[in-house]
Amino acid sequence: MSEARYDFEMLALVLHTLESRTPRHKVRASARRVIGTNLLTVRFEIDGARFVHWPESRTAPDVIRRDELWKQTCLECFVAGPEHLQATTYLEWNFSPNGDWASYLFENYRTGMSRPTVAAPSVERIALGEKTRFEIDISLSDDSTLGSSKLGLTAVVLEKDDPLPFYWALTHAGPKPDFHLRESFTLELES
Repeated sequence: MSEARYDFEMLALVLHTLESRTPRHKVRASARRVIGTNLLTVRFEIDGARFVHWPESRTAPDVIRRDELWKQTCLECFVAGPEHLQATTYLEWNFSPNGDWASYLFENYRTGMSRPTVAAPSVERIALGEKTRFEIDISLSDDSTLGSSKLGLTAVVLEKDDPLPFYWALTHAGPKPDFHLRESFTLELES
């Protein structure tokens, strides 16, 4: 990994205003395109990792593309092209802390879903005392609509002994947790 990966400004994710529980963990995230490439590096940090219910560990070649990762602790990245193109398509990436992943292309808000042909992302898990960091590399499409993009960085986190997930995002645009709302894609990603 290059040293340039470590100069990220980490942004605090927030819980939806409907959440009345107090979590024993916190989530921060950031993303950056590697200059001159279509590689997107996404970073998540979970503070209070000992309280988090982690999915069962896997090792290659057991790490696979898998649906419904959001039913467990799951890190997510939504990528939409620039609004001035009035494109409604967006990509959703799901990352399990155990390395499993999924990617979906939507034609519009939660409709026209397909599974794009994409390279498997690289997910590295790094234990840092009370924190756990995830470094994730994603190869984006050469499609020019993703040249200057907006991202939504989100996380679904289950704590031990609590069956209900916590929903984290850079911002929650809707009356209930809904990571697909384009208004929640607030992180500007320049080409």
